[in-house]
Amino acid sequence: MTASARFTPLRDYILVRPLDRLKNLSSIIEVVSDEKDTRGEVVAVGPGILNDIGTVTPLDVEIGDRVCFGNGTYLSFPKIDIEGEEFLVVREADICWIEGRLGA
Repeated sequence: MTASARFTPLRDYILVRPLDRLKNLSSIIEVVSDEKDTRGEVVAVGPGILNDIGTVTPLDVEIGDRVCFGNGTYLSFPKIDIEGEEFLVVREADICWIEGRLGA
């Protein structure tokens, strides 16, 4: 069972699988660094935020999106371990951009 099937974030929380940072040693060789990148893949999304008129505003991110979150803030996000894999819990406001999706 996947993380998105087992966990549903509340409000504007998003479950993100962090991507490992790659070090380019040459144009051919890439080595995975021990450091985590400030990018990740969205695996679960909350329903959205309750606005002033009492309706829920859905989030802009979707499951499968690759996102970038605030630089240098990796350590400040709550981390959870699901079946030996680390995930981050971030808020939509912490996401700077969505990679590769036009008009998001």
